[in-house]
Amino acid sequence: MIPKRLKIGGKFWKIDLIKGLSKETGHKGESALMTNIIRLDSELPEDELWSTFIHEILEAINYCYQFDWPHDRICVLEEVLYQVFKDNKLEVK
Repeated sequence: MIPKRLKIGGKFWKIDLIKGLSKETGHKGESALMTNIIRLDSELPEDELWSTFIHEILEAINYCYQFDWPHDRICVLEEVLYQVFKDNKLEVK
């Protein structure tokens, strides 16, 4: 289950599941970096939802710690991390 909030970089981020976000914005997820809000399309299949959630967490980490990762690197990290969790049946609690 996607949490309703998450602590990243010492700050709490609100997680909003928005029905139809992809249709509205053209994005599966968004990170509002100035307000610490992550929005995810609640209509995504579970695999895509979790992959998108990981992507938005990486975007927030990139912002909070000023890593200056290019977007293509974040996309690769998202895919690799998601695959490691899925292949190993890992759950974070």
